[in-house]
Amino acid sequence: MPEYRKPGAMIRVMNSAIGVAIKLGLSPQGGQLLTVRGRKSGKPMSTPVNPMTFNGNEYLVAPRGDCHWTRNLRVAGTAQLRLGRKRRTVRVDHELAEAEKPPVLLEYLRRWSGVTKAHFGITWPNPTAEEVERVCARTPMFQLTKPEA
Repeated sequence: MPEYRKPGAMIRVMNSAIGVAIKLGLSPQGGQLLTVRGRKSGKPMSTPVNPMTFNGNEYLVAPRGDCHWTRNLRVAGTAQLRLGRKRRTVRVDHELAEAEKPPVLLEYLRRWSGVTKAHFGITWPNPTAEEVERVCARTPMFQLTKPEA
């Protein structure tokens, strides 16, 4: 069952700073700013995310669990990813089923473990099958596609 790990004050400040850097086009590790319409307010909400391409598909993984951006993305179905002045609209192809998640999670951790492994609570670089199963059960993951013109 998805859960949510609320960020502390320091993480919120860091995310704001990262968001400003991304708006300026500074993202050496490839993070981007996700903007999605709020499911209740209808207002655009933005947060830094780490999109990842794996086996020819693009994914978004939510290290903190079922957070606001995941709930908003489920409802909206489309969002915008931004790095500097470059913006692109993406849509959710589908939310990954439990069986699809393990290889995506492992690739995500291979790429982003330096900044996200603490959120997952997983032994890295050699997690057990039980840890992977537990983390996959609580972690929303989305496969993205470019919207049709």
